[in-house]
Amino acid sequence: MLTAGVATKIGLTQQPAAPSGNGLALATQPIVAVQDQYGNTVTTNNSASVAAAVGSGTWTLGGTSSVTASGGLATFTNLTATSVSSVTGATIGFTSSGLTGATSGTFNIPAPAPTIATSGTLSDFGTVVAGSTSTEQTYTVSGTTLSANLVVTAPTDFQVSLTTGTGFGSSVSITPVSGSVSATTIYVRYAPASSTGASGSLNITNASTGATTQNVAVSGTAVDTEPTATGTLSFGTIANTSIVLNYTPASSGGGTNRVIVAYAGSAPGFVPADGTAISGTVSTVYTTATNQTGNGHVVYNSTGSGNGVVTVTGLTTNTQYYFAVYEYNIGTGTSQNYYATAATANTSTTGPVIADTLPITSTNSILGWSGGAGTGNFGSFAPPSNGTIKKFMVGGSLLTASVVVNVPVGFKISTTIPGSSGFSSGPTTKSYTETGGTIPAGSDTVYIHADGAVASGTAAPGYGPYTANITLTSTGA
Repeated sequence: MLTAGVATKIGLTQQPAAPSGNGLALATQPIVAVQDQYGNTVTTNNSASVAAAVGSGTWTLGGTSSVTASGGLATFTNLTATSVSSVTGATIGFTSSGLTGATSGTFNIPAPAPTIATSGTLSDFGTVVAGSTSTEQTYTVSGTTLSANLVVTAPTDFQVSLTTGTGFGSSVSITPVSGSVSATTIYVRYAPASSTGASGSLNITNASTGATTQNVAVSGTAVDTEPTATGTLSFGTIANTSIVLNYTPASSGGGTNRVIVAYAGSAPGFVPADGTAISGTVSTVYTTATNQTGNGHVVYNSTGSGNGVVTVTGLTTNTQYYFAVYEYNIGTGTSQNYYATAATANTSTTGPVIADTLPITSTNSILGWSGGAGTGNFGSFAPPSNGTIKKFMVGGSLLTASVVVNVPVGFKISTTIPGSSGFSSGPTTKSYTETGGTIPAGSDTVYIHADGAVASGTAAPGYGPYTANITLTSTGA
């Protein structure tokens, strides 16, 4: 059996093959054998370290470039070839200490793929009135190994330029120098032609033949023109749970649409934002309409005006309500442009009201006498006889509960045609039931006279002079 002699050199048993692309791994990885003088592999050698390096050509060898032999073979697994341009006839040289080196056969390295890079991002351009332009924003673009111009193209309603303040258009073209484009500033602005609302997420494309296109995101909102005037807000019928609003638009400069905001107890803090639709529920029922951020219920959002433009319901009785009207113009989508100054007004809803009609002239009427022959509300009378009988009518509006008449000590009250059996001595309470918010006719009369027995006594209120109050009460009034 023949065996290899002493190791004297190294030689390739597998030649490297060109990578499929610049910077990629060699298609076939080299295998280098430790050999004797006759070219036989010294299979017992497990210690020789074989190093690979660039032989011919200008390029860079990557990967693990030093491998220790095993069984006389140094097998490379991940060598790569990278260059700034194509290389023809590239070789790899292999060396090992104490042994004669070897050089691979030739292979070609393809040119690098063209590349484009961008730096920087663009923030949302915000709201821009159709027919005008936004302020500029910038980013940079560069390219390497390009074989054609680098073309920057903006989406609809956006414009690009290579110069600030001028030269804006739908695209710009940059010519490479020796295949490269150095970092170049691209100026971008938003120039919507019509009021179409939010643009959505769009891209500026940065492209060149053979290169992967790089995108830069852009967005903005095209709004309609802003109104320059507001109208006048007033009120129609005001009830305990509803208010009718009247709105007279400005003679010129007003918007095509308007939002009416309501809030109880203080001016609404909600102000609609340009380019934004009203969120939540819009309803003429105050309690159904969404309370917007900052406080305010949107009770109207349309084009109407005039008397009774909206009747707001679902209100609380005896409560002050504040209203604000914001004019706006709109094209399509979220293109609202609101006038910053609102028409404002406030008023209070009504509530239950008690009424009386009598010689005693108010709901807190003064009753009195002076001495035995007093000339107060009840004329002259001589205790212990009773004073003259008086009557009044109790009533009201928007009542939600009975009216209670309270008579103090010193007086008598009756709800029927006067007669000695119908009067009760005070303090006495009589209740008058409401129907449909009022006291029905025929059951609304109060009869009252001074109590002569009390007036003739020595204890309070006594003989006189004496004054007291009769009070009328009802829930909420």
